[in-house]
Amino acid sequence: MYPSLQATQFRVNNPSIIGKSIQEINPERVYQTNFSRIFRGNDVFVASPTFVLEKGDIVKCVGPRSEKTMMENILGEEVQEMKNDHPIQISCRSKSDGKQDNWKTTATITFFCSKWSGGYANQAKWF
Repeated sequence: MYPSLQATQFRVNNPSIIGKSIQEINPERVYQTNFSRIFRGNDVFVASPTFVLEKGDIVKCVGPRSEKTMMENILGEEVQEMKNDHPIQISCRSKSDGKQDNWKTTATITFFCSKWSGGYANQAKWF
């Protein structure tokens, strides 16, 4: 059976991981918890293996509840505030039977982008 998963955010404040990449923190993929996104100021980043963590980064993790305390010990304190990673959904719709008000969604794409100075950044972060 698969473990029950939860999404949790942690503020990086453990001096032993500051300046290290995600790959260096979990080189053998020992933990089942995945780093999903990194929030740094108003920017949102994909948590790639080569991404280097800085003090104060907020890391969104998804993993089994049983690893939550371990992640808190590795990364830093849990953050209750939910960071907004600005999801944008684009849907393609078509008329399913030719009637004016009978539309059907045929595909949906969701992507995330960073909000900055009153607008959205030009670069979307695809998931």
